Amino acid sequence: MALAERVFTRYGAWAVFFGRFIALLRIFAGPLAGSLRMPYPRFLAANACGGIVWAAGLTYLIWFLGVAAEKWLSRLSWLALVAAVLVGLVSSLLIRRKTRTLTREAEARAEAEARAEAAQAGEPAHAEAAQAGAETAPTGTQTAPRAAAAAHATAGAQTGPQAANGRPRAEPDRVAGRREGMAGGD
Repeated sequence: MALAERVFTRYGAWAVFFGRFIALLRIFAGPLAGSLRMPYPRFLAANACGGIVWAAGLTYLIWFLGVAAEKWLSRLSWLALVAAVLVGLVSSLLIRRKTRTLTREAEARAEAEARAEAAQAGEPAHAEAAQAGAETAPTGTQTAPRAAAAAHATAGAQTGPQAANGRPRAEPDRVAGRREGMAGGD
């Protein structure tokens, strides 16, 4: 701090002017000028000129770098386009493959659960009929889990408020965040 005071008393306005270009000196220039009783018009002129030169210089530097970058990028833009298209295609193929794998695993799991439920309920004839119906159905019309769920539903295995997948249905008074006994309800 003592060094800053000596530099400031010796160079005054120039310290304020060049202080705009140095981060820490920019912070302390105003308070230091006030504590060392620098005349305000002199401080204002040095600070304004430093700010104008700093802003113009920084703007020109960024503009110059932008022009240089534009030249380099114009030469390599077709390569960047090809790289972006390749990345898009590869990621699309990977996502599609993963989706197919997950779908097959989920269908196999659901089919196994449906068979296990049908076997537990002592209804192997209904499970076999549902499986046969799924195998003879045209492609894309009925999947094995849907057929097993339909056979399960027609066999009368549902008890209570359950959906075709065997899970309990949502109660109407608990839908959309509403709870029983809330004030201002129906």
